[in-house]
Amino acid sequence: MGQNIIEINGVGPVLFEPSTRARRLNISIKPFKGVRVAVPRGISFKMAKRFVHAKAGWIQKHIANM
Repeated sequence: MGQNIIEINGVGPVLFEPSTRARRLNISIKPFKGVRVAVPRGISFKMAKRFVHAKAGWIQKHIANM
């Protein structure tokens, strides 16, 4: 299971990266790097994608603040 970049409507490209250190889904937004989602073991990329869709408004607000 490697990293995936998926285009999310209204958000743009999102990097989904498996993480052995993460305990829960974690969204980070950084200038010039974009949006990254740390996906812990036991969580599927499908569930992570649904989570990002649910948090799209929050992500858009934080991208606009940069």
